Amino acid sequence: MTTPAPPDAAQLIASLQAALVDPDATAKAARLADVSAALVAAHPQLLPAVVAQLQPLLQDPAPTIRAWYIALVDNTLAHRALDAAARTAVACQAVQGLASQLSDAAPAVVKAAVLAVAQASVLFFDKTIADPSFAQTWQSMLQIREMLAPLLDQPTVNEGVKFAILKLHQVLAMLLSLAPPDTPTSVPVSLARVPPAHPVLRAQELLVAGTAITQFLLQFAAAPATSAPSATATINLLVQLARERPQFTSSIANGLLAVLPSAQSRADTLDRASILRTLKTALLGLTKISAANLDHETAARVAAASEVLGAKWHELAHVASAASATTTPAAPASAPAVVAPPTATDPAVAQAALEERLAIANAIRQTIDLMALPHPIVVEMIVQSLHSIPQDQIDFAIARYREQVLTEPDTPPPVAAATATALPNGVTGADEDDEMVVDGDADAALNQARGVLSASGARSTSANAPEADYWDLLLRVLEADARLADDGDVVQGPGRKPLRTNRGRGLWTRVMAGLMHLLDHTDGERSRQLRNRLSDWACADFVRRAEPLLAWILRDWRRDRAAAAKWYISILDRVLNGTSALGDGKDLTLVRFVADMPPFPASLLCEPVKDDAACADMDQDEPDPVVSRLRAVCVAETPGPAFLAAVRTLKELVDFVPARREQAFVALQAVTTHRTKANRAPAIIALKRYYPAHKTLGHRVRAHAVESMRKLASMALPTPAAVPPMSAPGVAAAAAAAAAAAAPVDEDEPEEGAVAAGPPPSAAQVELESVVLAQCEQLFALCARDPALLGEVLNTYSELAASPAVQVIVRAHIAPLVRAMATQQHQKVPGTLPPGLLEVLTSFPPGAETLTLRILVVLTQCIYPPPVLVNAVRELHDVRKLDGRFLLPVLGQLDRTYVIAHLGELIDLLDGSEQNKKVFKEAVHRISGGEKPMVRPREFFVALHRDEFAGDTVRKTIEAIHVCLEHATLLTPAIVGEALIAMADQPTWPKLLFRTVLDAYAAHKAALLTPAKHVIHRVALRGVWGHPLWAGWVRAFQATLPSSMAIALTLSPDALNDVLDRIAPLREQLLAFIEAKNLQRQPRVLALWGVLTGTPDPSVEAPTTPIEATAAPGALAPTPGSGSGLPPKPSAAGRWNGGNGSPSSAAPVSAST
Repeated sequence: MTTPAPPDAAQLIASLQAALVDPDATAKAARLADVSAALVAAHPQLLPAVVAQLQPLLQDPAPTIRAWYIALVDNTLAHRALDAAARTAVACQAVQGLASQLSDAAPAVVKAAVLAVAQASVLFFDKTIADPSFAQTWQSMLQIREMLAPLLDQPTVNEGVKFAILKLHQVLAMLLSLAPPDTPTSVPVSLARVPPAHPVLRAQELLVAGTAITQFLLQFAAAPATSAPSATATINLLVQLARERPQFTSSIANGLLAVLPSAQSRADTLDRASILRTLKTALLGLTKISAANLDHETAARVAAASEVLGAKWHELAHVASAASATTTPAAPASAPAVVAPPTATDPAVAQAALEERLAIANAIRQTIDLMALPHPIVVEMIVQSLHSIPQDQIDFAIARYREQVLTEPDTPPPVAAATATALPNGVTGADEDDEMVVDGDADAALNQARGVLSASGARSTSANAPEADYWDLLLRVLEADARLADDGDVVQGPGRKPLRTNRGRGLWTRVMAGLMHLLDHTDGERSRQLRNRLSDWACADFVRRAEPLLAWILRDWRRDRAAAAKWYISILDRVLNGTSALGDGKDLTLVRFVADMPPFPASLLCEPVKDDAACADMDQDEPDPVVSRLRAVCVAETPGPAFLAAVRTLKELVDFVPARREQAFVALQAVTTHRTKANRAPAIIALKRYYPAHKTLGHRVRAHAVESMRKLASMALPTPAAVPPMSAPGVAAAAAAAAAAAAPVDEDEPEEGAVAAGPPPSAAQVELESVVLAQCEQLFALCARDPALLGEVLNTYSELAASPAVQVIVRAHIAPLVRAMATQQHQKVPGTLPPGLLEVLTSFPPGAETLTLRILVVLTQCIYPPPVLVNAVRELHDVRKLDGRFLLPVLGQLDRTYVIAHLGELIDLLDGSEQNKKVFKEAVHRISGGEKPMVRPREFFVALHRDEFAGDTVRKTIEAIHVCLEHATLLTPAIVGEALIAMADQPTWPKLLFRTVLDAYAAHKAALLTPAKHVIHRVALRGVWGHPLWAGWVRAFQATLPSSMAIALTLSPDALNDVLDRIAPLREQLLAFIEAKNLQRQPRVLALWGVLTGTPDPSVEAPTTPIEATAAPGALAPTPGSGSGLPPKPSAAGRWNGGNGSPSSAAPVSAST
């Protein structure tokens, strides 16, 4: 396919001039936008001249035109294909006009002007580096920034204008910083290109200015008055700034952490959720793009904040790997954890945090009886519940308290009075390395938290009091989750879908995880009992309690991976074995429980951990114990209660967990060939979504489906005794019967392969069908997405010639697939075929004729055959010398001449079976039925009697005539009579003429008596005596007696004598007829009197003409060489061997003869 040539420059200029004179402003702006896009893409060298000539458009009264012109200037300044000098010249020409548009009343114009100023700033800074005389122009860009900055705080300013101003700040920050060498960035100019001895630009001063602009953006993002759209836009711009200027990574990371408390304290739920989601993405992005530029402390804080915001383990995995090189070994359980001291916070923020802290503590005290709870539990609950407290301060307070508990286990901690005063000033103003001040502040905060306990009446346990049962205390807290852990707020903004924040549930999960982790510091036996009890508690209601359980397991994973993995596997086994009830198939509890757990090898369950990094990157070849258990549940012979959840979990692992993707994918493939349909269907549905779009898995899904079906040719299949080998006639009959289903002949007829009324299928047949479908259904499902895959089905079908029972099953189950494909394509583009299906039908391999015909029949049943299909089938039939079966589906769309020429192939389908009779009857209806038939019924009936049919076809032709006679609604007696008379008037009589007369008369009796007599009479007048049809004429004459008595008098004496010899009672009946009609003196009677009486009278001269009519022209003479011209005499047994070799008798001939 050739690429179209770009538009000519002259044509673009003409189009531009025509658009400028358009009176409609909206249409004018649209046309100008199209022309400018073409100019930018094809002829950028014309942009400077166009911008210069169109500068008066800045004064256009339509804001859309002014905005378009400024956008054209912006595109010109940013186009890298133009020379830097040309772009700088354009900037110098347009800067005054851009500055004047900054105060425009239309927000779209102001936004475009600010963005263009940002591009001009880059050019002016680059020009100033080479030419110091441009320094004043460059300084004006900084003055524009200072002029625009106050607009960010005004709530009436448009959000688009604010974004443009923020973008200007980002560009200036990139200019006033150092770009990394050999790294492509959006702003390639930076201080790195300023020489040290530049007369105007001072690198150190400019670096400070760039840092100040970055801090301005951070402060603006953290300001409570900043709108949510502006805050999210600023966060994204800061992340891009950190990506392209790594020296800002650390300061931006710390600044974004400071945004977190402000975002959590926002009242509007949608705004809060939007900013928190953006923060999570930004923090994760910082660790991915600039992990090397973050110190260990900042990286740990970023990871902790990301986890609070809902980041999963696989999103945080790179954080742990990046910090592993500088991390010291974990301290033993008896030693207090070393936590970094908190950073400084604002006094007002600290006061608000303390008030929120007291409110939460009061809510907990009113909900749960804290009298029996020890201090560690309550303190953990209070501290873990506060989102507004920075994470480092929380960790530091917990570490300090643990240190006191471990060093002085028997001394109750001092309790301070509960006050609502603010934290001491030392918390906000202390430096990080001032350990004494920080320690004192932490103690003060901790004492105030203990004051809450004192106010609520909490008491400490004395030395003589019995030790409290940790599990009983913990269980009381856990059971309160229904009251404390709400599902968050359901909010709905204008034009948005309902959003559930899940803030309460997530908060409660973290609180519970902290409590469990805090309690699990005892000896091994007590810890084991606690874990067992917690497992029982969680498995009793796994859907509701899986989150806190997994949170505890993940905390243990950081401390002891082997123990956490063993505990996790024990719980997973209980869930998969049905011990714990799961929700319906849509419940995601098991999916989250598996996907949020880091992958680990099976060796971790039996060996101690030696290298955490090795555990983090599991070998793909080593079996995953979690995937192995899920696979065992899915491939079990009887599906368990966790089956659907297991299949969905495997699907999610393939989609979202790369470390487990391969093994989960192989497990799903194994499930697709399960013998039970209910088991394999979910896996097939899951895998077919990857075909054909998925780049890495699509071709593997296809290859597995094809290979599964091909295995049928080599598998040891059960052999039902009731399925005999298929002979060639049987195959033809089966396909013809399938073709009959294409028309509504009988809606109650079962499809091929369906079990008709009769004995039920044997166990071997049922087993065979289950095996075949298990190997084929995945490929059938893929064919619904790619009809060209039916070619693989046909190829495999041709290889199954030795298994006719398997072929019957495949043919029976291909019909629903073809219907689905045809219906789906008809809904998309009516009157068309599914893509690729025509090529499949016209290129099937030898041996797949019956399946191809089945597909063709079902396809034409669903849609009207388009001409392309009719022509393809006709060509296929002629080229490959196929039989008439392939003409049946498109029979109604073929032309008359072609159908008549191939009528013998349709007749050849008859084999005596009732089903094939129905097929031929339907074919007759398609050819001659309807208001405008292809072939008129009389002509079709005459065409059936052509003498070119020989051998076995004659027998089938007789059967075809019987079928037509039974189709009385189409071939009525009147039409049949007309056809018989037409055949009697033909120059050459058909061989089956009188057999059809006998059959038609037997079928319709009185309705066909008159036409039958006409045929007998007309043939008699033309001299049938001596013709091979003479015996048939005699039988037809005898069948119509006595109505046809007078016709005997038209015969010649020799012919009448032969008839009288064949029909013994006829002599007396003729004499009685002559006497009754008083015909004794008729010349013809006198001529035949001797024959009639058996005593010839030589005195009577025989007349030369018949009584009623003369012979028709061209009458057939007696057979030459026959002596007297008479057929042979009757045999001794009274039987007569007629001229056509068929036996006859004096008795009337029935229709079945």
